[in-house]
Amino acid sequence: MLSSLPAGPGPATSVCDALSAMAHPARHELLRLLAGREEAGVALIRATLGLSKPAVTYHAGILLEAGLIDVRRRGRTLTYTLRRTAAADVWQELAALAADPS
Repeated sequence: MLSSLPAGPGPATSVCDALSAMAHPARHELLRLLAGREEAGVALIRATLGLSKPAVTYHAGILLEAGLIDVRRRGRTLTYTLRRTAAADVWQELAALAADPS
């Protein structure tokens, strides 16, 4: 069920890691920004979210480690993309918690 999230001790740990990464307001806004486009570079993220370059790198690193985004280098520029399958896996786990048991 959580095949797109990074391997860890178990599925629950992966979901917990993803949810923990998503819980910070700056990271949540970064995910929302990436959800609305194919990719975003550091300059766009900085301008949209009002973050410093080190803050973008820090928060993106946490999301990357949690398996929620990917990064690629284009020359000197880093470009981030949302791992939509990972986000969908987290959503599916949350939906399972909300499902009616009957």
